[in-house]
This record gives sequence, structure tokens and C-alpha cells, in this order.
Amino acid sequence: MQDDDRCVQELFEVQADATPDCVALIADSPVTFRTLHERSNQLAYLLREQGVGPEVLIGLFFDRSADLIIGLLAILKAGGAFVPLEPDLPRSRLLHMIGDTNLKFVISNPSLESELPTGTHCVLFLDDEQTQLNARPTANLECVTKPDNAAYVLYTSGSAGEPKGVIGTHRSITTRLNTRSLQLAGDEEVFCLSSSIRFGFAIARLFLSLLSGFPLLLLKDTEVKDVHVFVDRLERARVTNIGVVPDLLDQILDIHSISWRLRALRTVTVGGAPLPFNLVQKFKKTLPQAKLVNQYGGTEAGTICAGEVKLDTSKDHFITVGHPLPNTRVYILNNNMDQVAVGVSGEIYVGGRHIALGYLNQAGLTAERFVPDPFEGTGARMYRTGDAGSYLPNGEIELLGRIDRQFKVRGYRVDPAEIEGLLQNHPSIRAAAVTLHERLGGTPQLIAFVVCESGGRPPTSVLRSYVSEQLPSYMVPARFYFLNDLPRTPNGKVNLSALTVSENHRPMREVPYVEPGSSVEATIAEIWGRFLGIEQVGVNDEFLELGGDSIIAVSVALEIENHFGLPVSPREVLECSTVAQFCARMLEADQLAGE
Repeated sequence: MQDDDRCVQELFEVQADATPDCVALIADSPVTFRTLHERSNQLAYLLREQGVGPEVLIGLFFDRSADLIIGLLAILKAGGAFVPLEPDLPRSRLLHMIGDTNLKFVISNPSLESELPTGTHCVLFLDDEQTQLNARPTANLECVTKPDNAAYVLYTSGSAGEPKGVIGTHRSITTRLNTRSLQLAGDEEVFCLSSSIRFGFAIARLFLSLLSGFPLLLLKDTEVKDVHVFVDRLERARVTNIGVVPDLLDQILDIHSISWRLRALRTVTVGGAPLPFNLVQKFKKTLPQAKLVNQYGGTEAGTICAGEVKLDTSKDHFITVGHPLPNTRVYILNNNMDQVAVGVSGEIYVGGRHIALGYLNQAGLTAERFVPDPFEGTGARMYRTGDAGSYLPNGEIELLGRIDRQFKVRGYRVDPAEIEGLLQNHPSIRAAAVTLHERLGGTPQLIAFVVCESGGRPPTSVLRSYVSEQLPSYMVPARFYFLNDLPRTPNGKVNLSALTVSENHRPMREVPYVEPGSSVEATIAEIWGRFLGIEQVGVNDEFLELGGDSIIAVSVALEIENHFGLPVSPREVLECSTVAQFCARMLEADQLAGE
């Protein structure tokens, strides 16, 4: 029987029986496969008693921890499907997800009770149920699900102004195991989970580790956002296998002595964004012992393609996403739904038993994106990815961008219409358009162009707070530009190509420009400007208002550390929001006294 003919919990039970005393999770303390197996079984019995079964949705409200993995496995063992709800999401978004899924209840811990949005009902706190859990059996439950039953619902950005829930099946997870031969480099692997399980890429990493019998290092967001802490944890755990977005990989490679510190690393898988050729060159030079795997996929279709990246096979300075995985049908079609020739661009469609069931409570959108597969038998479906691509003569696929307006930001899919709709609901804004600005040598950034009502222009800080309260951080525009009107095409549509951002342009600020008053301030301002793509940074200009974010803060902190020889964290860059405040804090600590 193939892996994708069994449910996820069945595969885990086989692995737990085979390696009961091996470490499964590296969290606050190590957790063996036996402990993980038995504790998730006990919780599953309790869930089953509460009526959890096939197609029943249960929320998970945890930081990345052993309890998160126990709860996730227990939901699957009980027959239900998990919905990741995390404390870093805005409360309005959490409330939408809870209401849209009609959750039977949410599993969490008492320490996170204050983070739950008001009105969340039927919360099962694990710590409070420990006595009841200890009284439950540790043996396996009878499997009541089939591979085509729902296993999870993940929310992605939606064009209708609200996020949409993608219903993934057990096959959506198990088919990802087809990348094992590419991603496993030995018999003694140590994996790392460093991103949210709201992200399909992270679910793939989680189960590739657990269903292969290898330990998984769990890292919290605070440990990942500070690249020094992240690398320290990888080094101490002797991690051999990581999955990251290209931006984070670039920052890791910039750390001093990284070749020695991550000498145990054998495989790095990247996904969620295009892989630049110069980053591949940097990787091969810095970590020559490690294999680099480029992966392409999506929430609706799982992992579609994957391939090892080798410089000698990377022609013309572009990186392919490899070959389609086994059991995955990939078509590149023209507007007439005909397959195009090799080298010709078309839209990528994906078929296979593992594609998602569709969008929760959105039958119309499901019918639009999940269409009949004319190249397979009756009942077969395929998913329209919205990505443009072409086949190469060797069977690999080259990605050529999007055919719609959706973007990838920090590995997450973003539909600009959701941000535009939110901005246009603000009482001071009449119209809005959001674009993706590909900065020279930097991380792509969301840019909002807004037209205000006659009452006047609100401060950008107010707009940023307004958006931050309702959308995840990766959907908050880095910069806001105010226009008298949006440019239009002759047929009245917004002319997006006319909405441009000049490199090195200092955004309009409420605060006037004040030049640096010391050599230290001048150096810090120059470093900020270099990574923000702005020529002139004043000492009172706020980092976030200039387009800074947590990703850029990491690069800025590394550069300041390299220049001054001081330990600087990204948190300090974000908290000391201006050059003047940053320098003042450093001087207070006597760190720059000798400058």
C-alpha cells in the first residue's frame, strides 16, 4: 500500500511503533515518539467522546510547542480536521476564521487565554484537562477516516475582502512524502520547524520529519526573527535539514563563520518565493557540503515540483523548480485549454488525488478554480494555479510569474484586492490600489497608493495601525503614497503599470528631514538607507514609515554589528524606531562611547 492510500495518523502510528524511544520533538524538553503517540492518543479519546469525527473542524491555538503537535495529531486520530489559529494573528481575522469554520471547539492552554478573541466559545484547555486525559487509554483508536477526508483548513488571502479557507485532505499531506528521496540525505537527520503551520510548506516539513522517524526542532517566532538566535539553535541541535524562504537563507549566509557553525547541515529546501541565481552561488560557496532543493507548490495543490539545484545545470542565470512529483499531473495550457509546446508559456494546472477539496463555504470560487480534468477519466479534477510557466526540453518547469494580481510576500500568498478593500473601508479613503515593488537587491515590498476624501489625509502611522489590526503582518504595506486620483486606462480600469515607486525616493513624511549630527548617526542612517533603498534618511525618520519591516531589520542589525563590532538584535532596530533613538540607546549602554 502506498503512503497516499493511508491516513496521516496511520502512518504516524507505524513510525511510532518502529522507533518508540527515539526523540520526536526537541522543544522545551525532548519528547519521544512513544510519549507523543500516547499523549495524542489520550487526547484523541477525549475528542472522540466529545463528538469529533470525519469532517469535524477543531481549532488549534498554540505557539509552536509540543502541545501544538500533540493537539494536531489527536485531532487527526479522532477523525477530525485541524484549523491553525495563532496568537500573532489580528483578533478580527481570528474571529472571521472561527466563525467561517463553525468550529466545534478550540484546543489551547490557559497561558494563552487572554490572547483568544472575545466570544471564542468551547475552549478545551489541555492543562485543565490533565486529570481526565491521564485516565484515558494510550492505545491506538480505530481509524474512522479515509485518505480523501479533510485533514485541515488553511486560510489564504482572498479577493473578496476576507481570507478563504482551503480544505486539504490526508492525501494532501501524504503525497508530499514523495520528496523524501530529494530531501533526506542520511539515516541520522535532525529537522527544524521554523514557520507557522498556517503555511502548507511548514506542514510538509512537520510530517516529512515525523513520518520518517527523525527529531524535529520546534522554534518560536521570536527565535526565528532574530537570525543570530535562529542560527544558535540550529547549531546547538546539530540540525541537518531546514526549510526556509530565500530571504531568510540570504540572511543566514551573511553571518560570520556560518560555514563552520552549520557544518552539520546537509539539506536546505527553499520555497514560497523565486530563488535568485546569485543566492544559489552564495549558498554553494558558503555551505558546499549541503544540498539545495528548490520546491514549488501551493496551499490548494501541495508540493507540485521539486529539484536539487546545481550550478552546472542552472543555465542563463535562472533557476527551475524541478520536475513534477510522482502522482502529480502538471499541465501548461493556453486560453483554449490546449497543452502548449515545450518552451511556450501558459498557465500551470495541477491534477492528482491530493489536490484540495476546495474552498470552505465558497462553492462558486471552488468551481472556478477546481475544474474538470479533460485529460483524465471521469470525475478527475485539476486546479488552476494562476502561475505562468513553461516546460523545458528536459521536463523541468520554469516559472514565469503570475497571470493574475496575486503576489508572494515572505512565502505567503497575498491577494491585493483584500488589502485594497480594507483600505477603502477607512472613512478617510476614497480609493486604493496595492502593488508589489521589487526593490533592487532587496525584499519585494507591498506599496499602497491611496486617494483620500476631501476631509484631509490621515497620517501613515494611523493607516498602518488600521491595517495591522485586521491583517497579518506580511499583508501590511511597507509604504503609503497619497495621490489626487488613481491613474486610469481608456476603459476606466486602474492603470497599475502607471503606479511606480522611484528607487532612493524618500516617502512624504509628516516629520521634516533632519540630517545626522554625528559620525555615528551618519553611519547608522547610511546603513538604514542602503537596505531600505532610500538615499536620504533623517535621524527622526521612523524605520517602519520608511518601509522597514522585520526582514529588513535583520539585515540592518547584521550590518551594524559587522561595522561596529557590537551585538545588535532586529528587535532593537524595530523598537528604537528612529536613528536618533537607536544611537541614544547604544550610547546609554556605553556601546558607542569610543566612536
